Amino acid sequence: MNTFENFPDWILEKWQELADILAQTIDVPAALVMKYENDNMEVFISSRSESNPYHVGEKEEWHGLFCETVIKAQDRLLIPNALQDEKWDRNPDIKLGMIAYLGFPLNFPDGQPFGTLCILDKNERHFTTLNEKLIQQFRSVMELDLALMQSFNLKTNQLAATVVNEVADRKQVEERIRQSEEKYRALIETTATGFLILDSCGRVVDANDEYVRLSGHATFAEIAGRSVVEWTAPHDLERNAVEVKKCIELGLVRNLEIDYIDRRNEITPVEINATVIGSGTDYRIVSLCRDITERKQVEESIRQSEVKFRVLTDNSPLAIIESSGVGQMAVYYNQTVTRLFGYTIEDPPSAEQWWPLAYPDENYRREVVAEWSRRVAHAIETDSSTEPLETVVTCKDGAKKYISWSFVATGSQYWVFGQDLTERKHAEEERTKLEEQLRQAQKMEAIGTLAGGIAHDFNNLLSVILGYGVMVQDKLAADNPVKKYMHEVLTAGERAADLTRRLLAFSRKQLVEVKPCSINEIIIGMEKMLSRIMTEDITFSLELSGREMTVMADVGQIEQILMNLISNARHAMPDGGDLTISTAVEEIGSEFVAASGYGTPGKYARLSVMDTGCGMDADLQKKIFEPFFTTKGVGEGTGLGLAIVYGIMRQHDGYVKVCSEPGKGAAISIFLPLIEGNSLKSADAKEFVPVVRGTETILIAEDEPQLRELSRALFEPFGYTVITAGDGEEAVSIFRENPDKVDIVILDMIMPKKNGKEAYEAIKALRPDVKVLFVSGYTMDFITRKALLQDGMDYIGKPVSQRDLLQKVREILDK
Repeated sequence: MNTFENFPDWILEKWQELADILAQTIDVPAALVMKYENDNMEVFISSRSESNPYHVGEKEEWHGLFCETVIKAQDRLLIPNALQDEKWDRNPDIKLGMIAYLGFPLNFPDGQPFGTLCILDKNERHFTTLNEKLIQQFRSVMELDLALMQSFNLKTNQLAATVVNEVADRKQVEERIRQSEEKYRALIETTATGFLILDSCGRVVDANDEYVRLSGHATFAEIAGRSVVEWTAPHDLERNAVEVKKCIELGLVRNLEIDYIDRRNEITPVEINATVIGSGTDYRIVSLCRDITERKQVEESIRQSEVKFRVLTDNSPLAIIESSGVGQMAVYYNQTVTRLFGYTIEDPPSAEQWWPLAYPDENYRREVVAEWSRRVAHAIETDSSTEPLETVVTCKDGAKKYISWSFVATGSQYWVFGQDLTERKHAEEERTKLEEQLRQAQKMEAIGTLAGGIAHDFNNLLSVILGYGVMVQDKLAADNPVKKYMHEVLTAGERAADLTRRLLAFSRKQLVEVKPCSINEIIIGMEKMLSRIMTEDITFSLELSGREMTVMADVGQIEQILMNLISNARHAMPDGGDLTISTAVEEIGSEFVAASGYGTPGKYARLSVMDTGCGMDADLQKKIFEPFFTTKGVGEGTGLGLAIVYGIMRQHDGYVKVCSEPGKGAAISIFLPLIEGNSLKSADAKEFVPVVRGTETILIAEDEPQLRELSRALFEPFGYTVITAGDGEEAVSIFRENPDKVDIVILDMIMPKKNGKEAYEAIKALRPDVKVLFVSGYTMDFITRKALLQDGMDYIGKPVSQRDLLQKVREILDK
């Protein structure tokens, strides 16, 4: 076995430089010369790389080492990834994190092993043919040195040799040194790394052609004896001085990036690794300088790509998160993540904080995390995307957002894309709510039509019953016992008529007398009466708008609405509470109008009755406007209160809105179209006017025979002559025969053959100055739509009392 106690310093320094060049050129953390001795491997030379875990002098038993295989096989060994071969499971290099290996044997001239020359990497590496050739070149230089050392070692032990032989051997040694130096110089000159030696004053002592090129010069002679400061870019001078001082103090400097500048002011970025050789004032600084222009260009390209990527992702409406695997923390997220959920990019929540903040409910959080992990695992396993996962995320301010998460995997990495569905969800909920309102409106319309038809027919019967009942009562003597019974009949009839009016109000077929009025003045006028119907444990208050709110409305019906709403609110607070009436001006949009199926967008007067009672759930709110639906006990209500409110509002082209939750009270609001102009006070109650007799002739057109006879019985006792017709066509025929005899015509609006309007036009053609009174039980909007009534025409609604009808006829005749 060939061994040496001491290696010359110049050989050790040269081998050290070669190891450093190998590590830097091939870009590995470790380039080693391993020495074999007595079945042990010793780190003889170790590259001065920053992340190199090997230190000179460390020894390891060679069994199981990569080097053992190289020395025994006397051939190169290439291992891209030792983790993929169980053979290397106990290899100490793997414990240090080194999994890639390329090594060659180092031998003496007689074939005896000195050790190995090898490189190692922490990442999987497929070393190239060029890498292998470079190591072989360095290996040949080292084996020349080994041959020189072996020769020198042999001759120093042969003290009896002749002078001639000593001279001959000295020449042989000198020749081998020359060959080694030439080979070493050839390697230095042909390497793609700049090689530089500076003296203790910082002047250039030696440099290869690559370094001359990096410095911006043509030949070594141009830079020999000069300072590198001369071609260092001005912006790097101060940093270069600091690093040189550090190199002298520590003995090395690693991965220093400096810009060189040539005579054409062109910049060349270089990476420098330097070592101090020698001590005291007699030392050299040996540097390896690599042109990193291409790397800088790649880095700049990557930086620009990253900038573009961040601009795109940070301005994306999607929340984007990148993670390194299942259960791993995010390695990247865009600004949308923080912006969407109310955090700042400077202070985002950590992964551990995120889950409890985003999903505070523990059970829901557990479900989300489990499903999230399952989808991520599936995406990574299939290397694909998954179906979206919709969750409700709690933001920093407590707001809830609907987020759709999609998962896309590429290898062990996965990306999560979050789309904010909140507006769409709210729009869908609003649309569903509006559709439900429309269905409810259509349902109420159908019920109203049915109720109105029944009430209208029933009203005709009541008109006959009440009319004849009054006549009978008037003819009975005061002491007649039958008069008492007749009073009860009429009282029941009036109650039935009131019920009919309620049904007509609900169905919007009762005639309304609208005029400009002030909502606030109506409420103020009823304040005392409303406060009297409150129990002592209910606090009653008004919150009226300071703005003028003039609407076209039937004052009596608005008062009826208020009474109904107050009655319901009081009933909802059996143990007392707060009851408030408020008014305000509000804007109603086209979506609400479209959902309601009628009306127009614009400004409306809002009247709200709010209580702190038991409240209502969503199912109950769907039923409250249905006729005869009530939550009160038997005998406590008709179930028509809110149905009437709904009907009156439809008749006024207004709306009703309910806001309520169980246990949180209710707020029922009505909306009436606002009109321009000053509010007007409600009309005073009419004074009693006695009925005046007459002698005129009245033509009555009515399709109900009983009502025709009742009319005759009503007017004739007061001195009038009555002519009756069963339809509009008959009325025209009678009038044509006696155009000058008839003083006034009473026409029912809806009749067979000719309706009231058609009969009126035919009669007016015969005598333009004829006086006419229309009778109808339909709403003004129905009459207007059918164009049955023109401005200035007189009408009276059914049912009508005898006194009112007599006074109306007298009023028209006396005009």
